[in-house]
Amino acid sequence: MKFNYSASQQEALTAIKAFIESDKNIFILTGQAGSGKTALIPEINTMAKQVKTLSATNQGLSNLIFNYGLNAHTVYHEFYGMPERSIDRTQNQIQSISVNFLLQKCHNKNTIFIIDNAELLSNLDSGNTELQYGSGKVLDDILRVVSGRHNKLIFIGDECGLKPVTDNQSQALQINYFKSKGLQVETYILQDHHRVTPNISYYINNLQNNIKNGVGAVYEITDNRHDIFNLDRTNHSELEKMKEIAKKVAISPIGSSMIVANSMKKAQEYNRLIRNFQRKQRSLEKNDLLILTKNIYFEHGNKLLPTGSFIWIESIDGDLITHSVKVHHKNIELQFLPVTYWVIVSGKAVKQLKGNVLTNILTTNQSALENNDLVLYIDYLDRHQEEIDEYKRLNQKIETNTEHQKHDRRTKEYLETLKNNLQQKLNQSFIKCSKKELKKLLVKYPECDPKKQCKRIDPYKKLWEQINEDPFYNCVVAKYGYATTVYKTIGNEWENIYVDFENQNGVKPSAIRWAYIALSRSTKRLIVLNKRGIFTDGFKVDKKFASEAKIRQLQQLSKFESVSFGSIHGNKVLLEQLFIHLKMIFQKTGIKYVGIDTAKVANNFVRYYCQLKSGEIFELQMYFSHKGWSKANIYIRAEYQEEDLKQIDQFKQQLEMLNPCNN
Repeated sequence: MKFNYSASQQEALTAIKAFIESDKNIFILTGQAGSGKTALIPEINTMAKQVKTLSATNQGLSNLIFNYGLNAHTVYHEFYGMPERSIDRTQNQIQSISVNFLLQKCHNKNTIFIIDNAELLSNLDSGNTELQYGSGKVLDDILRVVSGRHNKLIFIGDECGLKPVTDNQSQALQINYFKSKGLQVETYILQDHHRVTPNISYYINNLQNNIKNGVGAVYEITDNRHDIFNLDRTNHSELEKMKEIAKKVAISPIGSSMIVANSMKKAQEYNRLIRNFQRKQRSLEKNDLLILTKNIYFEHGNKLLPTGSFIWIESIDGDLITHSVKVHHKNIELQFLPVTYWVIVSGKAVKQLKGNVLTNILTTNQSALENNDLVLYIDYLDRHQEEIDEYKRLNQKIETNTEHQKHDRRTKEYLETLKNNLQQKLNQSFIKCSKKELKKLLVKYPECDPKKQCKRIDPYKKLWEQINEDPFYNCVVAKYGYATTVYKTIGNEWENIYVDFENQNGVKPSAIRWAYIALSRSTKRLIVLNKRGIFTDGFKVDKKFASEAKIRQLQQLSKFESVSFGSIHGNKVLLEQLFIHLKMIFQKTGIKYVGIDTAKVANNFVRYYCQLKSGEIFELQMYFSHKGWSKANIYIRAEYQEEDLKQIDQFKQQLEMLNPCNN
């Protein structure tokens, strides 16, 4: 695969080549969404003999494998070994499974590790007791494994992208983090923007500047009827707008359009509307588009199709298959449908596979069954019960129950055998040692563990080694994929992106980052709704009579002053965007702008001075919050002439129309 690299990309590749030949340890490549960061990875793979390409996310992994043809893995697959599984069995029932993926030793020398989507690498222990990777601090673990042995790390990411789910920092892109570890760091920032149109790029650049400068500015998206469409400019209800979007997506080619919603629940509402327009009545039909919520292994369990991948159902290959499972004293009926499907990456069908779709969750708001892995695991064991029983009969011949007690950690005989093994190893007595002390010694001297002398076959371990080849445990767990949440879109792009801003308006950093990622998924057209812009839903305008002191102040204003927002920092964008609206209203109503007083901007309001056709001056006070402009007061004299009052009322009417609820 050949790429035509831009000047900025060529400079980045030159810098990376120099880094590989240097004594430095870390290279950080950043750039905004669509700048062509990932496209450099195939070329970097040719710069050294030993290169490993990794992704911090499953969604990004699909992109690397299917779009760029790379032999890639997730960081979790590369740096963490076979998991230790702790199965809690109570009263012959499996209650829970705890999984701890142990950090592996690194045997690589002179190897370049490339990590894409590095902004999503967490370095904070989530405290999840059911699923743990090493120490819980993934970035620290990676450095611990890779450091030394002449290995190097290249982190590729977007500083303005989403943060790790369990962490509010992206330390993998922070120079100071690595310097605090005594590591030498090189950096390069890509300046290009290849993916989106210039008009969409304008908004992405503004959002990026807000994030980098720590400025939370409320913004609006203007409908240009070309490549940007704002459905809030119509008089339709929210449901009508949703139906309008759903109808367009329902008839668009597979993989060309995507709806980005704020929640899985909202995404499901869109998915249901789309399938209704497609006249689909069953839970799964031919031509359905799904998004995986569980990894799938194929080619005898050796290759991975990761969570977040999109698949298109080519055909339904059989009748519904039903399995009954009992979990936590509840009977659960699992329903599977055999299908042929294609993997879809950036609108292209790239790989054909066969499998069984678990249909239970397709029409729900949940991304998986409750205790999903546990339910599928118990179903797997139930279907292999005869094999388990056969192993148990064989174990009785291999090692009697009396002999086995010495190797079973739950027995007294095991403890006695452990003490004897330690005594032989260290030539001292451990008769009075507590269980806690013995446990510590066992960590230090694992070769003394009596369990290692056990000759019996662990049937559950044997079955676990084959589990990824099982067609039902390794089933397709997915949701409808016409609409999804923003995290699921990372690493993908679509011609048409529909963004529902419900609950993602305002200036919170998380909302700005959310919008930045959502908007940057588009390559041709951007359609938005529920984007409230710079005015709150409750925006209202009041007309008030000015006091004598205010009248005297207004009468002193006679000359036209130039508009300047240069001294207004955090609210500069908000004021600039308001003035765009005011200028249009001034033009419509024949009112002249006289001046602005921003002395009270820190108190969340600003004064505009305006002149009527008669020469009379009135004051407009505008109030704002973190959500946008919320209220306006118009101060006038009681002695205005009738023509002045008509002009004021016309101005007030135009100002009230800025309320999105009135549009």
